[in-house]
Amino acid sequence: MPGKNLRPVRRWACVVMSAILLTTPILGIADWDPPGPPPIEVILRVVAMSPREDPDDGVDGNAEFILAVSAVSGHGPYSGAFEKDDLNWDDRRVWSINSASVLHQECTPMSPVTVSASLAEIDNGAKEVAITALLSAAQFAAACAWGGPWAIAGAFYGGVLRIAIVALNGNDYYGSGEITLDETGSRLIECSGSDGTADVEIRIETRNVTDVGQCDTPQSTPPPGETPEQEETPEETIGKAYDPLHDIYWIPTWLAWEDGNPANLTPCRLGEIGDSLLSMIVGWAQTMAGALIEDAGSVDGIGNALHSYAHGKRMAETALASTDPEARDNHTEQALNHFEQAARYAADLCTHPPTHVGGGGPSTSPLPFEVVVTPSYYSTRAHRYTELFVSVFGTNGATQLDIAGLPEGVTADIERLSEVADVYRIGLTLGDVPTGAYALEISATADGDIETTQMTLVVD
Repeated sequence: MPGKNLRPVRRWACVVMSAILLTTPILGIADWDPPGPPPIEVILRVVAMSPREDPDDGVDGNAEFILAVSAVSGHGPYSGAFEKDDLNWDDRRVWSINSASVLHQECTPMSPVTVSASLAEIDNGAKEVAITALLSAAQFAAACAWGGPWAIAGAFYGGVLRIAIVALNGNDYYGSGEITLDETGSRLIECSGSDGTADVEIRIETRNVTDVGQCDTPQSTPPPGETPEQEETPEETIGKAYDPLHDIYWIPTWLAWEDGNPANLTPCRLGEIGDSLLSMIVGWAQTMAGALIEDAGSVDGIGNALHSYAHGKRMAETALASTDPEARDNHTEQALNHFEQAARYAADLCTHPPTHVGGGGPSTSPLPFEVVVTPSYYSTRAHRYTELFVSVFGTNGATQLDIAGLPEGVTADIERLSEVADVYRIGLTLGDVPTGAYALEISATADGDIETTQMTLVVD
């Protein structure tokens, strides 16, 4: 099998990258809002996680946890993930994390911060994909912080992906929790699901930063004595959002259960989990490219981005339908390459708009009316809660989103996530749902036109 000898090396590189980058804080943005000094830096510290009962899966005495945390304030998003592969209840019942990340800088007083946490004990071999896909969403949010209505897609997708990863079939489901802090201090977030309950300790801290008049100066004017830093351009940094996907795209095809198979997964179920993960990867790659094309608008030069985007869609559809492992890997790699190229073309046009604007201009969408749901294939279990991320491209007006085909025992909640971009969260609450595969239809209505897409929900 071509390239087979490279897979262990690539897997190790992926693990190392995840461990380093996702425990390294990404410096937040500076937003010198009123009312006044002193300027402060707001810090989120993830302190520890404590299960309330023995999480031993019965194989080696250890539990393998993934904890995903996101934070949102009025000044920007944060997302991160942490892994622990040897929590032994008999030796130590607390997972000490103590990871601090700067959320943002602002003027006093501190703005409220909402922190969410999702927790799972991983038994399906998908840890690397979960952590690295979350990294991609965080990198996209950071790379696109320069603006554009679709720049917030990465932050929102990270929040949805955090929940979808936890509820995936083959994981012990500890659920999610959320809390809002409007002052510094420590709080506990309760994560409770059908397979267990745990407490996640977080702390909000602030510290003063050098006062050079930031809080006495309009935001559009650089503060006295402060020189704007030279940063990478968006077209240079956009690749950082795709790099993690290039590192993991092959894992879903070659997924293997944890030693001892504590979740009792069959090869069929393992294949469904792999399909779910692959759907998350290619769906997010398409969403990033589409978001940047929407931001660029119908300007001269956008055709290059549209051409690459169309090629990416065709390769992604072929990859998801393929049953041959080598062909699937090949088509997935091509899809990622085309989507990344489309994103780079569009990012360049966003930051260096052409002198002559053709077509309908930057306020007009160059994409056809389409609905992109991520994941488009998802395997889970009854009595869990998960979320879908939906982007609607190609509209220039109000959009109504609907979902049909829900089986008995499943309820859906649709929330629009942005006033300036057509991005939505669909929350699915599963009760007593019969085992089976269900075809759900998601439709968007805009200006009297209707566009639909389908996703497959598999309940074990």
